[in-house]
Amino acid sequence: VTINDLFHLSLVASDNTATKALVRSAGLSDEEFVAAMNAKARELELKHTVFRDYIGLSAYNLSTAREVARLLQAALAADKIATATRLEDYSFTTAQGRPVRAESTNELVAEFKRSEVEFAGGKTGHIPAAGYCLAGSFRNALGRNIISVVLGGPTPASRFRLTREMMQWTFSSYVWN
Repeated sequence: VTINDLFHLSLVASDNTATKALVRSAGLSDEEFVAAMNAKARELELKHTVFRDYIGLSAYNLSTAREVARLLQAALAADKIATATRLEDYSFTTAQGRPVRAESTNELVAEFKRSEVEFAGGKTGHIPAAGYCLAGSFRNALGRNIISVVLGGPTPASRFRLTREMMQWTFSSYVWN
């Protein structure tokens, strides 16, 4: 499996094992990698964001919806990240010749390809302490961009339903100057 494959498995399929392997490939210890993440949060002036692990499974990782939106905006500025988070699936063949196909954990990727509003990138997440979460960026035909953050959804479907509702309301009701 290549670094590129690990990168895509991590972002498209939320594969925690791939994320661990990707972090190890960086040549940093777990603690050094988390320290680098926290340094990046400080650089982005995310005053209420603290990382305790690099996968996002610790109940001690903290942030706010506003800061998650700012973090997503910074992440999507990297074309490779934005492109990967818009994929419905990712396929590759291992060095041993085994085909692998991983599907996106974000059902809105496919849905918004068929609508007037484009899904510009984002990421799902879930741990018991935070509930079902989704941070996504959406763009309409006029180039207006909205970042939506749902935290604490009670079910997997709730994060998608709430995001749909917010995007439909925003793009049909909000008037930009």
